[in-house]
Amino acid sequence: MPTESDSQKPLALLREGLSNVGKGDYKAALTNLLEAFALEPGNHDIQFALFDLLSHTDGYELPPSFTKAIALVARQGHHDIQLLAAIVRNQYNYSDDIDEITEALRTCPMGEPLEETAAEAINEILGDPLVQLVLIDAISISPEIEDLLTNLRRFHLATWADATLDTIAPAAGNADILPALACQAFNTQYVFAIDDIEQEGVAKLNEAFLQDPDACSENLIALVASYTPLNILMETLPEDVIDRMTGKALGWQEVMRTLWRIQVLEPRYETQIQPNLQKLTALPEIAQSPVREQYERYPYPRWQTVRTTNSIDLRDYLASQFDASTLPETPEGPVNILFAGCGTGKQVISLGRAINSKNILAFDISATSLAYAYRKTQEHEMSNAHLALADINLVGTWDATFDFIICTGVLHHLDDVSKGLNALQQLAKPSTSLLIALYSERGRKASIAAQTFIKEKGLGDTLDDIRAIRDHIQALPFNHPMASIQKSQDFFSASGLHDYIFNKSELRYTPASLKSLLADHGLRFIGFHSIRGDTKQKYQALFPSDTAMADLDNWEKFEQLHPETFDNMMQFWCCAQG
Repeated sequence: MPTESDSQKPLALLREGLSNVGKGDYKAALTNLLEAFALEPGNHDIQFALFDLLSHTDGYELPPSFTKAIALVARQGHHDIQLLAAIVRNQYNYSDDIDEITEALRTCPMGEPLEETAAEAINEILGDPLVQLVLIDAISISPEIEDLLTNLRRFHLATWADATLDTIAPAAGNADILPALACQAFNTQYVFAIDDIEQEGVAKLNEAFLQDPDACSENLIALVASYTPLNILMETLPEDVIDRMTGKALGWQEVMRTLWRIQVLEPRYETQIQPNLQKLTALPEIAQSPVREQYERYPYPRWQTVRTTNSIDLRDYLASQFDASTLPETPEGPVNILFAGCGTGKQVISLGRAINSKNILAFDISATSLAYAYRKTQEHEMSNAHLALADINLVGTWDATFDFIICTGVLHHLDDVSKGLNALQQLAKPSTSLLIALYSERGRKASIAAQTFIKEKGLGDTLDDIRAIRDHIQALPFNHPMASIQKSQDFFSASGLHDYIFNKSELRYTPASLKSLLADHGLRFIGFHSIRGDTKQKYQALFPSDTAMADLDNWEKFEQLHPETFDNMMQFWCCAQG
């Protein structure tokens, strides 16, 4: 019979694991949190801590029993499945098995079935519950898995061209693999490499589908959807055909139903939403904005799931992260929140649910992005969230104030950062906390090198151009200035890579220039958001007297010594002076 001490062991391991994370001892933390998870897999706090740690560490490989248990609890909701993509990457990093399977797919004669051992191996990898979950609900960040999927897709296309996919089983004999591949292709915005022979085959495949879509099997529809988004391909079809196929989809197996939902039903709904989006300012300055055009074409990020937690007061949220001496007089209870430049809305839901909120207003310049965000807030039943189109430069005229303002990844795209920041300050109270993210000058070295390369080569930003630069980056030696882009999650989707290196306009900051910006606006630096434990340890060793870690002069010196500190962006909290 378990003792009281036994029942408390998982929580003790959690506390010890979190303590080790704070100290930057990730190996010890992983040991503690894996043991805690094994003892109490249903504990959300343990799940969150473990998944966070697994998402930003590497060099581990988990037993299948753990990955299956992780997939099981993650399917139950509350989690951002994207975090789990790091586990899949670690599991198959430098996998000889995947290399052998991929080679078998490449060399299999057209029209011939795949060798039974290769088919079984594909089924073992792509049929794994965690891999399936990531393929359907996230963006895989494993080059090995991407290579496998790219060749598996090509194999099925060649098989269809030689006969018809409808007359054979999928290569691995698992009905879920092909629609899961199609979900992944859609999530990545079809960034996978495709050669000229495939292009010809895809044109014939799409033509065959459009000739009689009602007669197509699930296999054929999944193959089509792995190369071309169904919502785009079906734009010319009569509504009654789409309605009939939607009715038919209700009887399909689960992954195929998911594929139809994300590729057909949800994009159609977003298209219907767009004309009815509320406009809270005139849009004269952004009507022809290249930044607006960028996010209309490549809404970022395309996401399926988000972490949701029980909400806490903003005051408590801040107190859990920062020294009390740095904080403004934050009000207790529900607060009014503004998301300035909300994009596709992931942060609206994650932070909007984490903070005890009264009313949430979120705006953006991109109707495509905002329609996505609107659909997702409805999906998460956020009745207190209101979304609208607006120009950040004009919101200062509103007769409104907010207790918490979030503006991450927006101001650095403006022609005049001060103008946008001034507008936000008009909506702030003396007690308002602001969470802002700006590009890091030192953290953007790889993207700056890529932007130079793009300009020199005269590349555009079409999907073919994005694929071409991915091929180029993948072929670079590891010490090349651009090679590190492959480590970013954004490398693995078209909208992600576009946002990372194809920006039409961007400004970048160091801690020193950030200090000047805040001083010019009468803002006080509170601290950087979510600093890693190992970074904290290094900083505190260098500047032991700065216990609040809120001295930007010190951060300037620190970043000069550790230029990798801020990966891409500096995300920080600030408030009014006083």
